[in-house]
Amino acid sequence: MEQYEVSMTIQSKLSVVALTVIALVASDSPANAAKPEKTASSSARQDAGLQKFYEFARMAGLKSTLAGKKRQTVFAPSNDAFAKVPAATLDKLRRPENKALLAAVIRHHVVAGNYSWARLKKAKIAVYELSAVDGARLKLDVRSEVSVGDATVVKRDLSAPNSVVHMINEVIIPERVKAQLAGLPEGAAAKAKVAGKKNNRS
Repeated sequence: MEQYEVSMTIQSKLSVVALTVIALVASDSPANAAKPEKTASSSARQDAGLQKFYEFARMAGLKSTLAGKKRQTVFAPSNDAFAKVPAATLDKLRRPENKALLAAVIRHHVVAGNYSWARLKKAKIAVYELSAVDGARLKLDVRSEVSVGDATVVKRDLSAPNSVVHMINEVIIPERVKAQLAGLPEGAAAKAKVAGKKNNRS
């Protein structure tokens, strides 16, 4: 009888251990794993057309700005938009010493508040301005397509919990940043690319 009771006790303990292991495995399963929060930066990474924008935002040290919890709207230039920017300008923006200028360009594409496509199109006036987080003003025209400065929204409502991302077809560089960039010497890479184009023409 005593041997039987010992055997039953051991079986009970083994059952408890087995149930505990099953519970732990279930809690670590992909179905129960916590899903990463979707942010403006994750939208930029996931969308094949916005990789350059996220790359420059990271170089400018603004990853936290795009991944923040404040409600914001990002007018993010597409990869094709960055391809239109002169090589010399991109070369200057990539330099570590010009990080503040690059940050100003990225911030110029971000405004506080969620401006979905529906909200933009329901505006009571056709042309109005929003304050970008760099302190400058962004002119929006919603009469037909939604345009932001010289850029047009080509893909809309890439939503995140606290953000809305609209893809645009131009990089909007503030005039003050343009002036500062113009006064900087060109890098060797940009000079070589310009020289190559001249040689191909001749």
